[in-house]
Amino acid sequence: MALKLDECSDADFPRLADIMFDAFGSNEPYVDALFPGSFTPAGRAIAAKRLLQAKYGDPQSKWLKITDTSRGTIMGFAKYIIFITVPPRNPELDGDYWDNDEAKEYARHLFSEFISCRYEVVRASKETVIELDTLAVDPLHQYKGAGSMLVKWGIDLADEMGVEAVVEASKFGQRVYEMHGYRVDKHITIQVPEKWDNRPKTRFIFMRRPATST
Repeated sequence: MALKLDECSDADFPRLADIMFDAFGSNEPYVDALFPGSFTPAGRAIAAKRLLQAKYGDPQSKWLKITDTSRGTIMGFAKYIIFITVPPRNPELDGDYWDNDEAKEYARHLFSEFISCRYEVVRASKETVIELDTLAVDPLHQYKGAGSMLVKWGIDLADEMGVEAVVEASKFGQRVYEMHGYRVDKHITIQVPEKWDNRPKTRFIFMRRPATST
């Protein structure tokens, strides 16, 4: 099996949405909240459009894919944000993708809390920070090296630039990040208002890889 790393084309985004939902499944309530309808074709089509809009909405983002060249199949993808400049305020989630106002409010709250650690680091740093925003590998193609290739791309860039890299990891991805030099900074459970106490908890591990020189 020959694996190839390339930048994602616009035509890839329906496949990227499928990979994201299949990889995270029901294990990540955060993804379910941000992208409702993930188990329907219509919901996935909307998610693909949103991901493509995110690509063009952030010039500091970099979207990469790993392809099994023997089959022409995209195995996994990653979205990086190369924070050369810092926005004056944290981005906010918006749109009309949710069934009701409460679902949107809940998604906005999770998003705001989820990204807060990265922006604390970015604003405290006087240099560029490499953020691994999303990494997903199709469950049918996991443990074949695609995830490691995507992680390595980011750390190679960080080392070339001599800057720090950060990631919000799940417990399932922690090991591969540690293999590439990331270390646990903190374990986080997103706190929510009492009215949402009965919803699944969103937990993640904020990891940092210190700047090194090659």
